[in-house]
Amino acid sequence: MKMCKKIIPFTAIATVVIIVAAATTMYMLGTTAQVEQSQVQEGVILQKMRSYVVTDLDDVKALANLVIYGTIVNKYTILESRDEFGGLVDLQSPKTVVSNPYLVYEIQPSETFKGERASMVSVKVDGGTVGNLTVKSDHEELGAGQEVVFLLDGPFDNGLYQLVAGPHSSFKIQNGNAIGENGEILLMELQNRLR
Repeated sequence: MKMCKKIIPFTAIATVVIIVAAATTMYMLGTTAQVEQSQVQEGVILQKMRSYVVTDLDDVKALANLVIYGTIVNKYTILESRDEFGGLVDLQSPKTVVSNPYLVYEIQPSETFKGERASMVSVKVDGGTVGNLTVKSDHEELGAGQEVVFLLDGPFDNGLYQLVAGPHSSFKIQNGNAIGENGEILLMELQNRLR
């Protein structure tokens, strides 16, 4: 009898923990869905949440596995479809849960601060239009010829990289300055901090 009394409270505690964990997950998914409905993959959810929490350059660099300075040579829009587990699926798949357009920048790096050097890096960012479906981005759309510094995560299952901390991990280079979400810094100073 005493053994049952010890097991019941443990089971009740375990049940409460499971319910709280499930409620927390649902809350996180609901909150993330309000930010961007297509972000259903766990890694992407975490990245999206980090994008609004991590703003210090050193912290963002620590999260990144590729940090580059380069020039955008091309830009195009893709339509990505994912299933309920966040896996990529064919657009016509009956398992498709969500499809969203994304901009892809093809960048020719001139300097790699962190990670493996590559002759071309493709970076997926929020935003874009496919047909009558448009997603607004929380950062400025850039064009071919623009120099940038990107702190990236990936490559993911589609071969693309993503900004590791949203707008806090991208800098537009203009007149020798790096312009980012948190203001402007001399390009040379940014390069020194990233080395």
